Amino acid sequence: MPSAEGRAYTSSRLTRNGPGGKALGSRSDRDVKDTAARVGAPTLGVVGAGRAGTALSLAATRAGYRVVAVSSRDPAGAGRLAASVGAGLRSTPLAVVRSADLTFLTVPDGVISVVAAEIAARGPALREHSVVHCAASLGPEALGALRRIGADVGVLHPLQALAGAGSADLLRGSYFRVEADGHLEADLLQLVDALGGQRIVVPESGRAVYHAAAVLVASGSVALLDRAVALFEAAGVARDVARPALTALLHGTAANARAGDAAAALTGPAVRGDAATIAAHLRALAPYPDARDLYVMLAVETARLAGRDVAELGLAVAPMPQVA
Repeated sequence: MPSAEGRAYTSSRLTRNGPGGKALGSRSDRDVKDTAARVGAPTLGVVGAGRAGTALSLAATRAGYRVVAVSSRDPAGAGRLAASVGAGLRSTPLAVVRSADLTFLTVPDGVISVVAAEIAARGPALREHSVVHCAASLGPEALGALRRIGADVGVLHPLQALAGAGSADLLRGSYFRVEADGHLEADLLQLVDALGGQRIVVPESGRAVYHAAAVLVASGSVALLDRAVALFEAAGVARDVARPALTALLHGTAANARAGDAAAALTGPAVRGDAATIAAHLRALAPYPDARDLYVMLAVETARLAGRDVAELGLAVAPMPQVA
């Protein structure tokens, strides 16, 4: 249930004037605002109908939110997303922000500030509107142009691998980096709660390292999977068998890691202290030097995590450079 403060915030939004000081009076506007008031949640807009925007929109809709406006540089993608969530198409990002209480800019990180500046340059004061981006390593300051014309701005980064509509359900139970103040913070935390998620707090100084760690797990694991599939093929396993077989292994590993600490989830020769098997692996990988180097690097990390002596396993490597 929304807090009293959240209900008051939604109620205040219902009485605001539309663009140019003209009262919102269309039937669609009234219906949207009344629905938002009944559920005690802000109406949502989405700028950017790519993989993240699509997944977030669908997840929010399934959690009881109303997505009312969508725009994208990809008109076909915007049309598909709008149809899937029952939203209206808008021709510009500004039109989306004007239509919704809370707008998500799910655009590439490098253009977030550009889009924000374009909205600010074309629009009137945006008091009682909120705009949030979903970038991992940027803060609310990326939306500074919108803050200067009265909008509430913040960050909602889903710590999840979003690859489009099919990954919308992955957002349930995920962690979200939330940066916002006051009423907007309350709105974003209400959405996180509706998705069964949890908040993760990252200091400003740690944003880039946080993002790098997330990339290691998300994209890094997929890159590792693809390299392993290639090795399965080299071993004589058909690709249409190799990929699902290794994906099942990856799923099991992730399930073990989630159930306990990292060391308890480890398996393999480095964990057992089996130097002979590691040596056999390195000989077999000699025709694939890049894969061999990757194997050694990961085996060293595995051995250290398992408390094994790296040198005794035949894995002595040059130390990693230390960060000053």
